[in-house]
Amino acid sequence: MTFFQKKKKSVVLNADIVSPHVVFSGVVATNIYLCHANFQNRCKEVKGFILHYLQRESQNTGIDHDTIPTKLFWFVCDRVFPTENEICLMFRNMALIVTFLFIVLSSIIFFGDTFNISAVVSTIAVFATGTISGWVFNRLTKENNFKGWGKIQIKREI
Repeated sequence: MTFFQKKKKSVVLNADIVSPHVVFSGVVATNIYLCHANFQNRCKEVKGFILHYLQRESQNTGIDHDTIPTKLFWFVCDRVFPTENEICLMFRNMALIVTFLFIVLSSIIFFGDTFNISAVVSTIAVFATGTISGWVFNRLTKENNFKGWGKIQIKREI
């Protein structure tokens, strides 16, 4: 081979290496979607409160409200439901989940290499830990919906 001839290089991807990372990507995407969906549900709940009270008011005044006025929504959100704080909490939850899942993936791959565990077992372990963390996160954030005093504050502001 002369100096000017190019060597053909090929990349060989081993299933033992790739499969846990592919599952990790799917689990991370699912858990990040859960964080975003939780934020959207909280916003929809605030909109539902506002619309409910607008419709109740429209029965008394005779003015029909099919949509929520933008100024009213942001007025209520600025006072009771600060969206900047909620967005920061959403990003914090995303960062915590990604960090946790990355540590889990690293430990599973490390122990898989140390104890010579098959790719199927390590892939199942990554999927199971991602599913468990998603389930736990979903349970924890479901309790963040508006109840009690938070609901009363929103009703007062509207």
